[in-house]
Amino acid sequence: MNVKFAQHSKLYTRDSFQGLPELAYWLSLKSIYYKMWGKSSSKNLEHLWSEILAGESLLCDRFPWRRIVVVRLFVLNGGRCLVEKEPGICTDKVNSRSKIPSKNNRIGEPIINAVSRCFDEEFNMTTRCVLIKNLPVYRGYVDLDSASYPGLYTRYFINDVAYKVTGLPDYDFYTTDSRTSSLKRTHYWGWENIDDCNCIPYDSRIVVSKIGSIVLRP
Repeated sequence: MNVKFAQHSKLYTRDSFQGLPELAYWLSLKSIYYKMWGKSSSKNLEHLWSEILAGESLLCDRFPWRRIVVVRLFVLNGGRCLVEKEPGICTDKVNSRSKIPSKNNRIGEPIINAVSRCFDEEFNMTTRCVLIKNLPVYRGYVDLDSASYPGLYTRYFINDVAYKVTGLPDYDFYTTDSRTSSLKRTHYWGWENIDDCNCIPYDSRIVVSKIGSIVLRP
């Protein structure tokens, strides 16, 4: 199910800006202090521009200012779920407590493509190694201040999908993602009991819940 959200708001894509200076000006109009970004573990203005160019982020003229569709991957092994134990750089994962593998959905991109990118970039695997456990489920959305871009409040539309994967170790392990960028990092993974850890695919802050999946569309 494709949902065209924010129907009464103007959305800004990569075609809405001539370049980085126009994006900076737009943020200034919203009193978003982007010059403070890039410190500590946050990302900087260039990273946001890259996300917009890739179709992973949309900006909106109504609060919250940013829209993202997140695909959370629940990788199951019996009664256990895979979690990232030691995250590196700051990322916009919706449920930071559980550190579930996730990927931002690009404009018009099918859910399975986002899943494939996650396995390729973070696990160095292809979906041929993956058995689909269930269809994507749209959990709803949550509005939060962005951890990556402080002050840029973001609405996260959340799709959950569960997989049973062959070929992953039964013990703690680490991988290095395949991206060739300054955000390349090492991921430390481990298995936790799905009943004991914070990886149950529900969140009390999520305000909508329905079956289906939402795809980012301008």
